[in-house]
Amino acid sequence: LARISTQLKVRDLLRIEVESASSDALLERMLPKHLIGDLKYNQGKMIVEEHEEVTILFSDIVQYTALAASIKTEELIMMLNTMFSGFDELCDKHQCYKVETIGDAYMV
Repeated sequence: LARISTQLKVRDLLRIEVESASSDALLERMLPKHLIGDLKYNQGKMIVEEHEEVTILFSDIVQYTALAASIKTEELIMMLNTMFSGFDELCDKHQCYKVETIGDAYMV
């Protein structure tokens, strides 16, 4: 019985680790890394940041649905990859935080 109990505890610990890794990955997609640490270690405390200037960029391709229907899938993927890679390089260069990329939309 002790062996079964130990195996169940190990299984539960592994499940917790997997769930924690999944939640960390989700948080990393949504928030800057320094805020994730603040959230974990300052639970219950308000986290406030002040910025003198803020810019939000939201891009969306006009007539994307029609464009996607009129060209080959490979061409569409290459076009989006080229465009988003360029945006990513600019984000890295200017230390911007990329919020999301969904379909043809890009938000920084």
